[in-house]
Amino acid sequence: MDKSVLVICTSLNMGGSEKQAVWLSNKLSDNGYRVFFVSLKDTGILSETLNSSIVVKNFKLAKAKNVYYKMFYFILGIMRLIKLVNKYKISKTVTFLFHSNFVGKIVKIFSIHKNVHIASFRSDRLSKRDSNISNLRTLIFRNFILDNNTTVVFNSISGSNKFNPKNLSQEVIFNFPLNFKQDKNIFDNKFVYIGRLDELKNVQNILLGFIKLEALDATLDIYGKDQTFQKFKKLLNSIHLKTKCH
Repeated sequence: MDKSVLVICTSLNMGGSEKQAVWLSNKLSDNGYRVFFVSLKDTGILSETLNSSIVVKNFKLAKAKNVYYKMFYFILGIMRLIKLVNKYKISKTVTFLFHSNFVGKIVKIFSIHKNVHIASFRSDRLSKRDSNISNLRTLIFRNFILDNNTTVVFNSISGSNKFNPKNLSQEVIFNFPLNFKQDKNIFDNKFVYIGRLDELKNVQNILLGFIKLEALDATLDIYGKDQTFQKFKKLLNSIHLKTKCH
């Protein structure tokens, strides 16, 4: 049984997908797999939470001075990844986020050693940070990255239904738990959300679920902004929670 796995993620910052990638890598490492973790940008703060046995590499795209340097580091990184897969006979590549999915497909095509691609997919996979759907990304993802031999992993049922892939192996695995234990009393019934307030973040479900915690005298702090802020305030008023909006 092949015990080498390549995990590719856009970065090692504090994003949700990055945390999932780190969680998975550590779990695989704990279970005897040799894990190679590649970050397309920089190592980032999450690199400190990876197991010491995991080999960490990065493309350094964030440090590139201009588009030409980015292309140079990108091509150089691809060549090194292909060499890595062939040298260690890596048969499985798991990718998180669009750009990593793209890199994973290229590595699969040009590697001599047969490589299975598992692409992690979120409901906003084909949109940019402004939450607008990217037609170019949609085209690339559907017609290049995905094929009948690609396994697609969604982190929500809504994401699976929204994308509705045909003739593809697909699974729904919900967001992973934290990679460390915490004292359940450490937060003292205080919850905090930091991020965009747009529809993709599904903050409305946090509010609806928070209604059930009123008996615990819990508090929820929400930090963020978006064009839908007024709609968000209206929802707060409709569920009759004690609120302070700024």
